[in-house]
Amino acid sequence: MYDPVSQFAVQKYVHLTEFLDKDNCAQLTAELNKLITQKRTTKDDQCPKSEAIYAAPVFESLLVRLLPHFEAVSGKKLLPTYSYARLYVPSEELENHTDREPCEISVTITLGFEGDVWPIYMGDSMEKDNPSKIEMQVGDAVLYRGIDKHHWREVYTEGKWQAQVFLHYVDANGPHKEWMYDRRGKLNLLTPEIS
Repeated sequence: MYDPVSQFAVQKYVHLTEFLDKDNCAQLTAELNKLITQKRTTKDDQCPKSEAIYAAPVFESLLVRLLPHFEAVSGKKLLPTYSYARLYVPSEELENHTDREPCEISVTITLGFEGDVWPIYMGDSMEKDNPSKIEMQVGDAVLYRGIDKHHWREVYTEGKWQAQVFLHYVDANGPHKEWMYDRRGKLNLLTPEIS
């Protein structure tokens, strides 16, 4: 019987299928594309051909909204650190790596893509030992221990684009809790206007 809590505890990752509904994913993909059009995104060293954005309010709100689900699966009280979204383009590659401290427990969610599924791999070392190939559909999430579990994607050749959002947390009772909000003091959430 499938038990995501046990799988996460043993394998340090779990694939959560159909986690977000497709309409929500389409809206979030549209928001990411709007941020790109508005030239609010940047390129980073990890994936230098793709547009990305740190802590956009629309994605920061997901950190809070989805937190109870990730606490239930991880079996831990979590503190949000930051969100990051990226629109991958062809020939991009995500090299094998582990993450920094504020990404102790992370989630990647596929918001949309055009073309074939572009798998993410989870493994145990830089040598890509014992790899697990995960084929994420739109709305699928993978919850993983970012600082412990090696993860990567091979060169992107079978698609035109892929929208992905990353949500990062730390264990509230663990050694990295000082990274709450990525040491920013607060999340970048929209505040309601006073009328």
